[in-house]
Amino acid sequence: MISSTVMFDYIYKQAEFDLARIVLAMLEVNCGARGIIMTVLGNNRSRVIELAKGLDNLKREEIDLDIYRNSVHVFNSMADSDRNIGITTAHLLYAVLEVKGRVRDLLVSYGITLNTVRKFLEKKDRDEEPSFDVAEKICVNLCTAEILGVRNNIITGRNAEIDEMIRILLRRSKNNPVLVGEPGVGKTAIVEGLAQRIVNGDVPGDLKNWRIYSLRLPDINPANRASFEQTIRSLLDELYDTDGILFIDEFHSIAAPQTAGGSGMGDLLKPDLANGHIRFIGATTLDEYRQYIEADSALERRLTPIFVKELSATDT
Repeated sequence: MISSTVMFDYIYKQAEFDLARIVLAMLEVNCGARGIIMTVLGNNRSRVIELAKGLDNLKREEIDLDIYRNSVHVFNSMADSDRNIGITTAHLLYAVLEVKGRVRDLLVSYGITLNTVRKFLEKKDRDEEPSFDVAEKICVNLCTAEILGVRNNIITGRNAEIDEMIRILLRRSKNNPVLVGEPGVGKTAIVEGLAQRIVNGDVPGDLKNWRIYSLRLPDINPANRASFEQTIRSLLDELYDTDGILFIDEFHSIAAPQTAGGSGMGDLLKPDLANGHIRFIGATTLDEYRQYIEADSALERRLTPIFVKELSATDT
C-alpha cells in the first residue's frame, strides 16, 4: 500500500528521487490520482500500459527539488485550511505536473494536464455535499456519530483485520475484502472498527472522508425485478460519483440464485467489481463462501477473503 503520506515522506528524505516512480506508484493502487488518470484515458487498459511503459523508461530525471518542495508546501497549506480537505494523491499528481521535465511532457501527451487535474479537484470541492438519496433509503451510513454512538463499542483485538481491509481497499486489483468467519465472531464489528477509524481520520489520505454504507437487503424487493435493478443501479451510481464503500452482510446472498434464497444481485455488481469503480466489503460464513462465492469464478476472482477467527481471552 502506498499512501500520499508515504509518497511525501519519500520525496522529502531522498536527495535524488524519481517522479516517474511516483506516478507509477499511483497507478498501482486504488487512489484518487489513478482514478483521474484512468478517466482521462477512457479506462483504456492498453493506453494505461503504454503510459506505464513510458514512465518506466524515464529513470532518475533531474529536476529542481526546490520547485517540487514549494508545490508540497502549497498543498500542506491547503490541508491546514479551515476546510481541512487533507492531502490526497490527486493533489500529489497536481504537484508532479508543476515540475517541468520529461515526466510532465509524457503525462501531457496523454491529456493529463494541470488544468485537467484542477478541474477534477474543483469538481470534488463542488460535490463536497453529495446526494445520497437511494443510499439513505436502503443503507445505513456507518460513519456517523449516531450509529457509532449507538454501537458504543471499542473494537479490541482486531487491528490486524482492519489494517488488512485498508490494504486491500487501496490496492489495484482484487480490492474488495470479504470477511469470512463463523456467525458471532464479530465480522460486522470489524467493519464498524474501520468506520470508526475513518471518522477519527486514522486512515491513509485516500480513504479519508469516505463513508461506509451497510446495505439493508430486506428493504429491497427482488420480486419486482425492474424496480430492484433500477434501485441497485441508482445506488451504484451514487457511490460511483462520491466516496462511498458498500458493505454487504451475508455477501453470499448476492451470488446465490433467487431459487436458493439469493437476491440475484451478483450479475448487477460484477461489472462494477470488475472495473474497480465501486469498493465493496462483504461478510459471510466459510461454508457459504465456498458454496456460493468460490463456485462463481467471475465473482470470486475479484474478491479477497479475510478469514476471521474468534478472539481468544488474551486478545480481548
